[in-house]
Amino acid sequence: MRHALVVLCLFALPACDPGIKSFEVTPAQLTCPGQVTVSWKGDADGGRLEADQPVSPPFPPTVLKEGSKVETVSKTTTFTFFYPSAAHREKTVTVAKPSCGGGGGTPCGP
Repeated sequence: MRHALVVLCLFALPACDPGIKSFEVTPAQLTCPGQVTVSWKGDADGGRLEADQPVSPPFPPTVLKEGSKVETVSKTTTFTFFYPSAAHREKTVTVAKPSCGGGGGTPCGP
């Protein structure tokens, strides 16, 4: 009976959800479409990265607990690093002139 109570108590303890130690996207502002660096550090593998606008290259389904990726953005984009049903962080990169730059568009600059 005593062993059953100990086992029951162990299963009743809540599991610790993974947390986020840091999440950065730099630079936070771009004049024209360009590259940003997304860096993260969490407590466990299996975190997820998402963007509310298309980025290149696309994010993998899950990431290791620590890392960074260089992403190309073409307009203002909000990036999210999260663990499902647990920690969540967001950072937004502002692209001031989404239509400037290459391809015959308006030149970059002030």
